[in-house]
Amino acid sequence: MAMLDCHNPACQTSNFEGNQFCQNCRMPLIRRYLWAMGEGRYDPDEVLAGRYLCKSKNIFLDTKPGLLPNNSAEVPAQVVPYLRLSPWQLHVPQVYDWLERQAASPLLLLEQAALWVERLEGQAPNVRLLPALTDEWGKATALRQFNWLWQMANLWQPLHSEQVGSSLLKPELFKVEGSLFRLLELRLDRGDEPSLAQLGQLWQSWGAIASLELRLSYNKFVRSWFKAKFITLNC
Repeated sequence: MAMLDCHNPACQTSNFEGNQFCQNCRMPLIRRYLWAMGEGRYDPDEVLAGRYLCKSKNIFLDTKPGLLPNNSAEVPAQVVPYLRLSPWQLHVPQVYDWLERQAASPLLLLEQAALWVERLEGQAPNVRLLPALTDEWGKATALRQFNWLWQMANLWQPLHSEQVGSSLLKPELFKVEGSLFRLLELRLDRGDEPSLAQLGQLWQSWGAIASLELRLSYNKFVRSWFKAKFITLNC
């Protein structure tokens, strides 16, 4: 089991990850699980920057939560969209720290990520990704499906303005927490600018497995919504 330092500045005693309270000062322990953005390869129990412990693929635990992140003075370009989209942090994770890498872009460690933490008595929590929207779509009610689409629609303009609109065209980034739509990470737009037409095509591809209540009117709803959205964006 991993060891976790108490965040109390006057204590900082090492504790087992499964402990609820510090064995020394009895303060509740903070467990901050982070998502490492990108396709890096990390071995379980590998430690980065002397504090970030790899728990599983791209999931890390900050073993020293009482210390400030060691961010460099210059903010990398990849971090800026996260900062500007902080008002939408219910759906978009935030940057907790970044680590410089040789011959590569910085490794971003994201907090408030699309992770599910299952508490286990006397054991280290079980941490995994939230369910994929594409896995839950066919099982959801019409109301929930509409709700997810509505949240995505409201994210389009702010993400598009920060040149990360293509994040809403990549289903592998779509996670859900009950009725809440979550993005695993942001992807910078590259090449051609993403369009509402592309988003509409993606939505229409889900029509065949929409709920029974939606199936007959689904494509009509998508077309009418995008027509209204296009007019609004061009006013």
